[in-house]
Amino acid sequence: MTKYLRIVFFFLVSLYLLSSIINLQGSYLYDWDEAIYAQVGREMVANKTIFGVWNGAPWLEKPPLVPLISGLFMKFPLGSTEFLARLPSFLAGLGVLYLLFKILKEKFKKEYLKYFTITTTFLLLSAPFMNRMTSLNTDIFLVFGWLGFYYYYKKSFVASTLFLFIAVMSKSFLGFFPILVILIESVILERSDRISTVILNRRLAVKDLGVAVLISLTWFFLAFLRFGNLFLQENLYDHLVARVVKPVELHYGGYLFYPKLLFSYYNIFLILIIISIAYILYSLVERKRKELLFIPLFLMYGAIISLAKTKLNWYIFPILPFLGLSFSILIMDFLKKFKIKDTVLWLVLSVIFFVGVFVSGGFTLRLHKEKPTDLVSLALYAKTKCRSTAIVANNDEQKFFDVINAANVQISSTFRYGGSPSFRFYADQLVLYKYDKTPNRDIVDHTDCVIIPLDSHFLFKSKDWEVSTQKDGFVLYKQIN
Repeated sequence: MTKYLRIVFFFLVSLYLLSSIINLQGSYLYDWDEAIYAQVGREMVANKTIFGVWNGAPWLEKPPLVPLISGLFMKFPLGSTEFLARLPSFLAGLGVLYLLFKILKEKFKKEYLKYFTITTTFLLLSAPFMNRMTSLNTDIFLVFGWLGFYYYYKKSFVASTLFLFIAVMSKSFLGFFPILVILIESVILERSDRISTVILNRRLAVKDLGVAVLISLTWFFLAFLRFGNLFLQENLYDHLVARVVKPVELHYGGYLFYPKLLFSYYNIFLILIIISIAYILYSLVERKRKELLFIPLFLMYGAIISLAKTKLNWYIFPILPFLGLSFSILIMDFLKKFKIKDTVLWLVLSVIFFVGVFVSGGFTLRLHKEKPTDLVSLALYAKTKCRSTAIVANNDEQKFFDVINAANVQISSTFRYGGSPSFRFYADQLVLYKYDKTPNRDIVDHTDCVIIPLDSHFLFKSKDWEVSTQKDGFVLYKQIN
């Protein structure tokens, strides 16, 4: 019976993952990050460069790995543009599950499959995990790099270096976090080893880590040599220092911002997750279960990001797999204590997964794209009718512009994308984003189309321009040839 229930469970998981990969093409790329990364990648490939390019200008906010991979995938004629842009993230998500499988197999030997199944159920039923797995983003690659580096450290120098490179090239210096985890874990675990063994291990570790770190920093050195102060400003200060010391773009929250966010994701189940973390700490201290040490060490990341002034929902994503691992430890020890049979476990997991995905509406199959937004529709129109386009900010965006400037919480990229970076991607032409309230020569001299919101105070009158098309809330003017 257990065998058949196990088959049913993995069939349900496979069906859900299959529908998820099909649905990658079901919607247009979202503002903001999806459209930005896709466009940066496309321009990198077109310019044959390892440095980011956005709207024809250098883009140095983050390392270029994720945009570049997306740009390369979009060169293959194997599906819709959205499908190909998101596919690398989906594959990275599968990679995260695979590495969790390998880590659990190493830690728990014979019972690893049950631990893995509980963890997988937790993650696949977690909306934020599936969101990152099915959208173009850097967070899923960061976790993929973290887990790969942790697993292959001391097993393969080449593999561990590669995974560290992936983590750093996805999310900059946050990619180095697993080094801290490994160093703390090593210090604690080596207390029982002979002093000579500890010294030798540490010498080898310092040498290997030094080489791995230098390889991961190569792009940063090259970017500094190429762009100098521009790189220091955009990459290091704006997207590392500034986000720690001030609430960039008014993204702020107190120290309980992320616990509250987790509660919005898991509701009452967050209590069980907190209990599971407390149980792991108890097991470490009282039962000396050192194989669990890596879980709370990785969860330290949640405390670290809580100290930063800038708060964004997706910053919490990297700890989700470790919350799932904590939950699986608690459940498995509960099953062992009360000697609950494996048949019950597989039956319960199958029912939970079926209800959570197939009954609650999590399972959908979209074979056609959703209707495009007004600006995306105009972008598709401009792609065939215009050579370059200017977009004037609507009243809400203009107010945002004024407030951010008044609060002095802007960075170099705050107003780079206008109100819709996806317009740049779908129009596939240079776009000029304007926050000015009055006309100026930039539009007349550098574009042949301009989009003006109906609620804008922007005054645009010229005998050389005419209305070409209109969508709800927007009018596209085209220069008369």
